[in-house]
Amino acid sequence: MSSHEITLDKTKRASLWLEQFDEDDRPYANLLLKKIHWVSSYEFEKAIKNEVENIGNESEHAIAIFVEREVLPEERVYKFSDKKPQRADGEAFEPINIIKNRKEIGSEGLLNTIATNLSRSDSRKYLYYPAAKVFRKKKIRKVVILTDTIGSGNQMYNFLDCFQKTPSLKSWYSSHHIKFFVVCYAATQEGLKRMEYHPFKPTIIYNKICPTIENSFSGDEKKKITSLCHKYNPDQNKNTPFGYGGVAALICYSHGMPNNAPAILYKRSNSWKPLFRNRTAIDLKDELPTGDADYDPENYLNLMNQKRIAASAKFQKLNDEGKKYILVLLSLRRLPRTKNAIASRSGLSSRIVSDILVRLTFLGWIDDNYRLTDEGQLLIEELRKKGKAKELPKQIKEGYYPTTLRRP
Repeated sequence: MSSHEITLDKTKRASLWLEQFDEDDRPYANLLLKKIHWVSSYEFEKAIKNEVENIGNESEHAIAIFVEREVLPEERVYKFSDKKPQRADGEAFEPINIIKNRKEIGSEGLLNTIATNLSRSDSRKYLYYPAAKVFRKKKIRKVVILTDTIGSGNQMYNFLDCFQKTPSLKSWYSSHHIKFFVVCYAATQEGLKRMEYHPFKPTIIYNKICPTIENSFSGDEKKKITSLCHKYNPDQNKNTPFGYGGVAALICYSHGMPNNAPAILYKRSNSWKPLFRNRTAIDLKDELPTGDADYDPENYLNLMNQKRIAASAKFQKLNDEGKKYILVLLSLRRLPRTKNAIASRSGLSSRIVSDILVRLTFLGWIDDNYRLTDEGQLLIEELRKKGKAKELPKQIKEGYYPTTLRRP
């Protein structure tokens, strides 16, 4: 983000929203705004498109693309033929389906456009909602499902159930003929955990761990922000201050805010005007950046209580790639050491974390169990020291691993 671009907390509407808080509460309400991750349409579309293309490039066969939406309990992807051979038949279910007279279309509208454009760009590789006959003929081996955010994970779980309830698809999965992938911009730790329990065991590819009140604040700040959400909750009767599933997501896309965000951000009452009317960003998007968001490694170091390293001249001299290596190393200093946990602590995407772990293992800075080796520990200690900087990660060159990364 360039210096002339405005941030969410500096918008005109944010100023009006903040005036609703008592004077003592206003600084913390402003702090909440600063933690909301704004995602422009450009950044969102680029992230989703790139991940789908990565899957396509790694596949010899065509891949099927679907978009998550709310589904009915009895829905299946394909009808089941009554005639022999009994198998999936006909067209796939509708990409967008209006349920219970709800005429609102959420992120699935934009995601279906992205999927359609991918299919148009290469109709042999990307098959948008392929018919059962096409699924068999093209020998599809990978099914990709798109969504913007995995919050509680319930809606994605139910959507995957539609595939499991389709006998042919269930059979193909059981015989290891197809694999399922979920591509999203952001995912919560709870949502990722929920996906682990689905029988189809989908591979989840996300751009970042979804920021929430839980992982964006600590100590007294977290207590104060939580108290604010209760105190100013515009939906007192339902007692849902943290949104659907209690997620308290702090992310907003140009196409709207998810319903698992704190209620004070998007719900209305007689005495409360939301920042995001009906979960839309229509009042804000003209003031906010339209390109890629900057990655702020110092922010994540502070959350890990690594303020000395964040402020050190040695760390500041590193380039962006070198800083990411250090963030991953620091993330590995405590349990759990899973890729999802590392992504959450560092703010990096799952794909970037996986790549850095491979490189750190190759360099001998971590072992096969992702524990820091003596060399990895020495590097971290060198960053903590004051004085003249020794040679530290500073440039990523072409090739399999960064040749200038050396132990101090």
